[in-house]
Amino acid sequence: MKIRTTLRHLFCALCCAAAVTARGDAAPDFSAWLDQFRQEALAQGISQATLDAALADLQPLPQVLELDRRQPEFIDTFWNYL
Repeated sequence: MKIRTTLRHLFCALCCAAAVTARGDAAPDFSAWLDQFRQEALAQGISQATLDAALADLQPLPQVLELDRRQPEFIDTFWNYL
């Protein structure tokens, strides 16, 4: 169970970083992003029950968002870095 929780947090962090960097410096609207993410996942065949289990109590991690904007190697967006 601990591994599942850790993976869920990692997934959340990556998704949040991607969503925020895609929007630039604008303040992220996490709930709007999450709604859109759920719709896309449902359209790709992921069940509502799976989404409810995986995304329950999901919240952005401010430290991850900050580190994404200030990467140690150099300053670049996630997508350029990738």
